[in-house]
Amino acid sequence: KQQEKKMKVQATIVICLFYLITATLCLQWSDEQQKTLDISTFPVPGNGMSMHYAQFDIMSSFNHKNFAWTTMTIQIVDPITKQVIPSSEIYNHHVLVLNDGQTDIWCKIPDGSLFTQTIVSAAGSDYTPITLPRPNIYPVYNSTANWVFSWHIINYQNQTRNVTLQLVFTFFVFTNDSDLPQGSIPVRTMFITSEPNCDSEFDVPGNNTPSNVFVRSRIHVSPVSGNIVYALGHLHRGGIYQQLIINDHVVCDAVSIYENGWIKQGGAGVCGNLTIRLNVGDFVNDLVVYNNTNHITEAMGLFLVYIQVDQAPSASSTITPTNAPTNSNSNSNSNSNRPSISPTSTFVPVPPPPTQIITVDGSSDMTVKVISILCLCLLLIMIALVLVVVNFNNRMYRMMRANYSTDFTLN
Repeated sequence: KQQEKKMKVQATIVICLFYLITATLCLQWSDEQQKTLDISTFPVPGNGMSMHYAQFDIMSSFNHKNFAWTTMTIQIVDPITKQVIPSSEIYNHHVLVLNDGQTDIWCKIPDGSLFTQTIVSAAGSDYTPITLPRPNIYPVYNSTANWVFSWHIINYQNQTRNVTLQLVFTFFVFTNDSDLPQGSIPVRTMFITSEPNCDSEFDVPGNNTPSNVFVRSRIHVSPVSGNIVYALGHLHRGGIYQQLIINDHVVCDAVSIYENGWIKQGGAGVCGNLTIRLNVGDFVNDLVVYNNTNHITEAMGLFLVYIQVDQAPSASSTITPTNAPTNSNSNSNSNSNRPSISPTSTFVPVPPPPTQIITVDGSSDMTVKVISILCLCLLLIMIALVLVVVNFNNRMYRMMRANYSTDFTLN
């Protein structure tokens, strides 16, 4: 009887542990939702462009509650069908998403003070989705400030076309930081460009020599320390590749992917699941390489970097560099399309988009079902394991009881 009682207690403990583990894993991320927002619908003239911006009351879409996003995609869609428009028809030169309610930690204006806006996300013709590696999240706290969407959209067709700028992301709503999934880590952005003061555009001169490449490089002195977890590259047509270099070490090698002369989804690519340490005073270089055959205006080469910040600058702080490398622009006549420096981290291509785009009109919510299905499967596995353990204990108990009865009879 004592052995029977002991086995029942053990079985009860095992069952409780399994249920506890299952509940912990499921509940941590079960509140993740997906939202699709139509930011603005506007006409783009035939063989012309739309360069404009729109302010969007993002907090109203969340009933003025704090939220933290984990994935975000910016795309240009047809206003009626809601399908993504191919880059060969409508070319997304760039879209920047800025939060008016948060001071930046990286970009400074010419007088040395930090931007009063921070860049939340960005995209170009590649429509590169941003997926923060878990357990990283990007928290947004309730404020009266708007988000600003700044775009440069080009129409290569003859007729004017109406388009819709759309934002798709997954997120959690939370009241206090303690409501966030256990172990989640907040991140901020650094907008690293090859130009001063976070300007992102430059011209490629072009000299009609196919073997030539144009290399642009700018060294920044980091005012921030923390762990870099994600870096997203962005180039325009003509861009070959770019490298994010910290203290002479390549930490992200982003290569353009072309299809029929257009940068396809994935664009300059993304380096995910990084664990790169950045310290205050480190040298950060955005090295950009373009095809120099033709003259290119308003080229871009930038990295949007997400970092777990443990030290950020104040609005008036300055960092004085010592022995800083030299910024440079150069034309290379080498037949090689890559400089001698080699990457020290693996290039991770962006996964393809889902074959079916989930669209929700306006700002309505839709709970992500995948997590619930996974949790259900995990729960079933846990139940099966519990049944196996209980059955094993019962068999052991019956064997021991039979042996005990036999011994008793013999005695």
